Amino acid sequence: EDVRTDAAEALAKLADPGVDLGAGEQLLENLLGDPCAEVKLAAIDALAALREGQAIPWLRRMVTGRDEEVVWDEEEFYSSGWDDWVDIQIRAVNALADLNAGEAVPDIVAAIWDEDAQDMTEAAFKALARMGQPGIEALACILKEDSVRLRRRAGAALAAVDAPEATVPMEHALGDLDATVRLAVLRARAARHPGDGRLTALFGDTDAAVRVEAVSLCGGHHPDRLPALLEDASAKVQVAALTILAGIGKVSTDETLAATLRARLGDEAAGLAAAAARAFAAIDPQVALPDLIDLLIDTGRPLDARLGALQGLAAIGGEHAVASLISVMDDGARPIRLEAMSALARLAQADTVWPNAAGTALLSALRGGYAPELDDDGEDQEATAPETPRAVPEQSAPEILTQGGDDNAAFPTSTLNAILADTPEAREVLDLPEEGIELTPADMERLALAKRIRPKARMPVQPKLVVHEDIRRFAARVLGDLVHGDVARELAAALTVGDNEVR
Repeated sequence: EDVRTDAAEALAKLADPGVDLGAGEQLLENLLGDPCAEVKLAAIDALAALREGQAIPWLRRMVTGRDEEVVWDEEEFYSSGWDDWVDIQIRAVNALADLNAGEAVPDIVAAIWDEDAQDMTEAAFKALARMGQPGIEALACILKEDSVRLRRRAGAALAAVDAPEATVPMEHALGDLDATVRLAVLRARAARHPGDGRLTALFGDTDAAVRVEAVSLCGGHHPDRLPALLEDASAKVQVAALTILAGIGKVSTDETLAATLRARLGDEAAGLAAAAARAFAAIDPQVALPDLIDLLIDTGRPLDARLGALQGLAAIGGEHAVASLISVMDDGARPIRLEAMSALARLAQADTVWPNAAGTALLSALRGGYAPELDDDGEDQEATAPETPRAVPEQSAPEILTQGGDDNAAFPTSTLNAILADTPEAREVLDLPEEGIELTPADMERLALAKRIRPKARMPVQPKLVVHEDIRRFAARVLGDLVHGDVARELAAALTVGDNEVR
């Protein structure tokens, strides 16, 4: 069966509609008379590739059920519990679509509605969409069903084809009352034709998630619509529009757009200021430069907004941007420090002049140019290794839970005692002695072992970092991207420093 399967697969690859390979009869015989499921599947693919119309009646019969005139491997079903016809049914549906067998649409629809059969809607709907007028009409009828899942899959199948017959039902699906249906149709159509003008109607959809997806998938093909979307009620829609604007660069010289972007720099909504900073830098770099510098050095602003400003400055480049990035190399926020040094390394590498300000600043950091910062007592912070995990001091449960409570209150020393304390009548029901249950020697031994078990260590959530050491270590990492002799000499000299991480 391996040879028969491979031969059918090879014939499918060699298939040429204009050349008769003379294999149709044998492939059809393998499909009907060979009990091996792999052989049948390969034969179906080959027959479809060879455009063998004589296979259509048999494929239709396989779609509707396990035809008695077809040989099946009954022993395989009883040994594995898997019905090979389930796989063959799906493959037969796809083959009928490849053969454009419109007459098979009723059989496929009947199989879809068969409550005792498998759920084949996803594969069958895609096949129906490729079967011309009959298949598209069947999908249009499904768009009227109450089931959101069926309408969603049918709409996505219609949106993925270019048949003229699918235009009207696809537009109907784009206006479906359920947002998930509209979203599925949008994604399917945008994957094929993101510039389709009919999708722009979803820029004003009532559901914010649909608007976000529409802008993200299609906004780049309609740049003239993006400025208006910056007034959308949803911050996520504005972020999506700003992200597209940052990607396509200068779209307008309108001062109104610059003013809008400047206003968004002060917005506190998550991600909005950062997206505005990147878009402002791409659309009008020189106008944006002072605003982005002010945002970067303002430590009172959210971290993501400052990072957006930093990324915008890195994209603008130039003397003033580099100076701003250098000024935050010792910033208290570690993401700002690392992003600034990474950006400086990229700018230094792209600059045709060497030495340059960005590279010089990184070399200075490698040499230890940043002084140790002062701690709360006014003393220099020294290099510190990660703290050794310290065990929690042992303290018995009674000592912990009776702190601040009644000194005379007896704390229960076991689950049983706790139950008995709440329900005194339980002692009589369980017929327990007043003096309590006596522990056996084995119980005493287990208790002694339990007391010797060391409690779990507690690791700090974030390692304690010394800023000037962190700067030097990361400078050593990013300088490896700069291919210059003096950089190599500085890195070689740094191999002698006392910091293992720098080395």
